[in-house]
Amino acid sequence: MNSWKQCLGPEGIDPLTLCPLYLEPLLNRTPVGQGTGFIVDLAGELYLVTNWHVVVGCHAETGEPIPGSQAGPTEMLVWFHSPEGPGTWSQERIRLRDPERDDPLWVEHPAGSAVDLVAVALPTDFVGAFYALDVGLADFDLDVLPGEPASIIGFPHGKGVEHRFPIWITGHLASDLELNYDGKPVCLIDANTTKGMSGSPVVARRVGPYRSSRAMLDFGDGSATRFLGVYSGRIDERTSVGMVWKPHLIAEILSQVNRT
Repeated sequence: MNSWKQCLGPEGIDPLTLCPLYLEPLLNRTPVGQGTGFIVDLAGELYLVTNWHVVVGCHAETGEPIPGSQAGPTEMLVWFHSPEGPGTWSQERIRLRDPERDDPLWVEHPAGSAVDLVAVALPTDFVGAFYALDVGLADFDLDVLPGEPASIIGFPHGKGVEHRFPIWITGHLASDLELNYDGKPVCLIDANTTKGMSGSPVVARRVGPYRSSRAMLDFGDGSATRFLGVYSGRIDERTSVGMVWKPHLIAEILSQVNRT
């Protein structure tokens, strides 16, 4: 998935447009929030990646309930593509907690909620179609500097295109990728984001010659995409600057799978 030309989806839809999924946490089958997620394929086992606060309904740092949400959702309603193909939709309920013991069924980072990401194993009998995000795009040799464009692909206020295709919100990288914000493995993006976009993948996309570590300009096949991480909300409601959890955290979460 390193090439725009080689990876166009059905009818010319960008393949990354097919990856994000709209999420609604449910409590007693009633929606109690909204968010975005995407599928990661771990050796044939499928996991839904989103923010910790989306599945819990509370701020990851304070533990306080999020305004407009409700703590303790037990299921997640996920809008998958239907088996008929992109543009038609299949709603699936994914269990978040053990119905008898109320234990969480998601996998957290070893640091717990200090890293606002989780992976939820998908049941083997779900019928929706999916397009897994190639997290290996995090290693694509595209140099991205502060002030350069980056896109968050998700569902602002739960809105999508043709019902449940995500919306690309493009802003600018607001910090160096090698630096951390506030002691967290987070980089920053300055973009016009809203509720509903938590859990969205963030990418840098270049069409035409692009800058790599090997050369000032790399012509390649004329395109490049780099996965920058997972958006989780603004650093402060008074600013447009938001947090992007770095890609290596996904691998660290999934490394816990065999230990749970």
